[in-house]
Amino acid sequence: MRLVKTISLAALAFAAVAAQAQSDQQNIKVVIDGETLQFADQQPVESNGRILVPLRGIFEKLGASVEWDRDTQTIRASKNGLRIKITIGQLDASVNKDSVRMDVAAALYGGTTMVPLRFVSEALGGYVNWNQANQEVDITSSTDYNLHGRRGDVGQPPPPTETRPLRPVHQDPARPAFSVMAMDTVIPLTLNTRLSSYDAQVGDAFTSTIDTNGENRYLGLPKGTQVFGSVTYVRKQREHQPGVIELTFDHLVMPNGESLAVDGRVIGLDAHVVTRKTNGATMARNSSHTGRVVFAGYGVGSGIIVGIHTKEPIEDGQVGELLREATSATQRELQVRDVELRPGTGIGLRLYHELKIPRNRG
Repeated sequence: MRLVKTISLAALAFAAVAAQAQSDQQNIKVVIDGETLQFADQQPVESNGRILVPLRGIFEKLGASVEWDRDTQTIRASKNGLRIKITIGQLDASVNKDSVRMDVAAALYGGTTMVPLRFVSEALGGYVNWNQANQEVDITSSTDYNLHGRRGDVGQPPPPTETRPLRPVHQDPARPAFSVMAMDTVIPLTLNTRLSSYDAQVGDAFTSTIDTNGENRYLGLPKGTQVFGSVTYVRKQREHQPGVIELTFDHLVMPNGESLAVDGRVIGLDAHVVTRKTNGATMARNSSHTGRVVFAGYGVGSGIIVGIHTKEPIEDGQVGELLREATSATQRELQVRDVELRPGTGIGLRLYHELKIPRNRG
């Protein structure tokens, strides 16, 4: 099954696109390091709640070189050894060799190649803030941080401090103050959306709410923060095979409307897989990262969480063998059924990369 969504450019009515661009260009302003970015022809537009901007304007302003392959409709950009690839109409992009799923695909508007502003800015090391009142995107450029937590030319970030998953970085007063929630921190969530392997489809969106356990915040995230995601694989229960559903987290939105990209996988909240620290942080016990994590319909509950050892998109023909490799004989003897995740179900979001959180906001 092909999990990468595409959009048919031929199906986009030119008149509708032009009308949207005309409306959006009067409202949306992009500011980088205090300087308003000027776009000569096509102005920024909004698509599915995300801002798209002309590719050359944003890449070059952030110090990256860019190439456009007309035949494959592919954008390749590089900056200080960092390589980014985006293809028109595809949600899956790459940063170096890592696959990253964007919230919205790049597209063509009136002959101009438009790319998602937040993804590009954060991948190139920028800090992005959306000012709803002013319809303004504020970007602070950086040379030591990008979407995957790498720090310029000094290699991977240091291992997370187990007892301090939230730690300050960069005390430069000229930049927005923020903290970093370390890799392998677990964010407790409560689902808001019903999801079932019986009737869900790839691409179905879901929302969840952070569980602060009655406190005003969980580490740096305020009460009321919403986490968004989508279904990236689903299969109904078949004879002796359980139903399976895979969820991917995209971004979170704090109560003040500020959005942050997140990169992580589902994890259970049981004591044998997570540990709770004295500062209130929940951390994954196991430091290894399996390729993918799914819910499988074993037993009488909503299903069990299974880490399967593949980084490739899951296909129907292989899921049975992957589950056999990842589950115990006792688990496989349980009743098989469809996965049923109801509103109120508690799950964890295990961060696979650091999450940069603005201080004193939300």
